[in-house]
Amino acid sequence: IPFVFISYEVVSRICNQDLRNALFKSTNFEINTIILNILNEIKIFINYKENINETNIYDFLRLNKKINTKQLIVDNINEEILNNFQQDKNLLSSIIKKPTTLEVLDNDQIKILLSLFKEINLLYNKLSLIKNEKINLQEKIFIAENFSTILKTIKEWLENLETDTLINYKNIKL
Repeated sequence: IPFVFISYEVVSRICNQDLRNALFKSTNFEINTIILNILNEIKIFINYKENINETNIYDFLRLNKKINTKQLIVDNINEEILNNFQQDKNLLSSIIKKPTTLEVLDNDQIKILLSLFKEINLLYNKLSLIKNEKINLQEKIFIAENFSTILKTIKEWLENLETDTLINYKNIKL
């Protein structure tokens, strides 16, 4: 009987670890998909012509220090753009509310997600208010700062994710 119990415990732990890893990968895939959508939407606003890929994503994210009001193209805020940000906001919210998210992400990752959600929400609300209006300099400054904060937050997410992936890889390897 003790052998059966020990065998059960070992198999149970292995299965739980596999399930946790699968949930972690699935959650990260969902979040990274949303992040790509956000980056592509910001890219349009700042007239960034290059495609974003694995090799140049950090170059794009470094723009968070360089975004200024002259770069912004905000004269054509339409329903499609607003719907895209609304969808990103809703998807992030649903991920944050999932019970499994709290189980597979650490506190730093959850804080980063909440910060990203807050910034997307601020951006969506500002864009909703100013659509179909002439945008003044103060609003452009707010949007540029908001984009910068979003890019900085996404960079934090990716750096945190790389660190956690390396740690998880080392734990699995051991």
